[in-house]
Amino acid sequence: MFDLGEEERTRGERWIYLIMPLVAGGNLRHVLLDGPVTWQRAVGLARQLLAGLAALHSLGALHRDIARWHYPC
Repeated sequence: MFDLGEEERTRGERWIYLIMPLVAGGNLRHVLLDGPVTWQRAVGLARQLLAGLAALHSLGALHRDIARWHYPC
């Protein structure tokens, strides 16, 4: 991640943003649409996902969708 910040918008709205490099490759949606995933592949994908979330969390950030899924607002 290159930068993390917060910006005040109109009407008191606050936007939080992340600036990250573009990483070439597919995404999880495409992997799942390709058909069944072996348990070995699922474990590998889960490890990558959790490593990314751990890195964000160590910087004091957490993806809003993940936070809402675990901690209802």
